[in-house]
Amino acid sequence: MRPEIIFDSFVSDFLFPFSVIYGAFMKIRNKLYGRILKKRSLPGFVISVGNITVGGTGKTPLVIEIAKWAKEKGYNPAVISIGYKGRFRGIRNVCDGKRILSNVEECGDEAFLIARKLNIPVVVSKNRFLAGIYLKKKGLNFFILDDAFQYVKLERDLDIVLINGKKPFGNKRLLPSGPLREPISHIKRADIILITEGLFRIPFNKDVFFAKYIPESLVIKGKRKDISAITGKKIIAFSGISNPERFEDMLRRLGAELIYFKKFPDHYWYKEKDISQLIRLKKDTGADYVVTTEKDWVKIMKSEIAFIEVRLEIREKEKFFQIIDEKYRSKKYTD
Repeated sequence: MRPEIIFDSFVSDFLFPFSVIYGAFMKIRNKLYGRILKKRSLPGFVISVGNITVGGTGKTPLVIEIAKWAKEKGYNPAVISIGYKGRFRGIRNVCDGKRILSNVEECGDEAFLIARKLNIPVVVSKNRFLAGIYLKKKGLNFFILDDAFQYVKLERDLDIVLINGKKPFGNKRLLPSGPLREPISHIKRADIILITEGLFRIPFNKDVFFAKYIPESLVIKGKRKDISAITGKKIIAFSGISNPERFEDMLRRLGAELIYFKKFPDHYWYKEKDISQLIRLKKDTGADYVVTTEKDWVKIMKSEIAFIEVRLEIREKEKFFQIIDEKYRSKKYTD
């Protein structure tokens, strides 16, 4: 059963007492760090990209945009990821900035996608401090922490929190009876709030920006086609992201004739039979393409499967990156 279904069912009420316990734990933990327990600091600029809900809010596309910007500015960016569902141990160097050194099974789909898109240093580790020290020894000083808003044991210079404007907080309950990782009031810890997919008013005095996903191209057999190439085509589609409905809606808005759409669990590891069945269905129905997301495709990498390249377009982009730049320069990590 998908999490959002649980959150909207009677099961949510049954789990609510556990949410109360979880909420108390989060409040105590956050108060302890900074008062009793000492946070650790990395020798460089640390920017965190995260959210307060489970599920996709666009963290990976934003990490890619920030890393791309920093690289173009001539800084030395590196991404530190927890490598969710990857099979690595300790610290795994995914990319050294020149070549990819890991595979998707070892490091997880998100870290592998970031490395593949930008070819910048990417490291996965459950211990972000040790990962940062590892990267510092290699001359890097601009650390982008992927999915780290709850990682309060490490100091950061800038906290960015993403919120889905259409479904900001679900039923407003904490895990496990709701989607919240911590109470809504904890958004106050963020320096920047980025709202994706829709409009939503934030009851806090913060820098607020808005963004949307822009489908840019259809990639098939290693070749990019204009996104209009999908319009009017018969499509077999599938996805294993946290919100597959978003991908399904995108295909329909692009004018694709969606014959069949298969939803897989988030971060699903595809089996050979899964893909074979979809390819067979394409042949049986006379569909033009079997299409998925780029995040799903990196776990498959089959030429018979097409994917949609998407970028995150930030409104007032110059102002957004100006805030990051000023924060970075104020620490004088420009060596």
